Amino acid sequence: YEGIAAAALKQIRQYGRGSIAVVTRMLDMISRVALELNRPEDRAVLLDHAQAIRDDGLAAAKNEGDQRDIKEVFERARRALQSGPR
Repeated sequence: YEGIAAAALKQIRQYGRGSIAVVTRMLDMISRVALELNRPEDRAVLLDHAQAIRDDGLAAAKNEGDQRDIKEVFERARRALQSGPR
């Protein structure tokens, strides 16, 4: 799962780190995928990616409103990853 997640997320994160829309959509996608994951180790992999996405997005965002948006969407993703499958 780790390799699949890296292939799906790493390059998009690196390329889109300066776009608030890309950052927030990636975090939103992680929230949705989290609802389907059963294994804690898969959730941990996605949490690592979510944190990297958040960190890159916050580093690029100069506007406080954009930073707040990133933090809010990240928190939704973190909660979804911690809550377990539906």
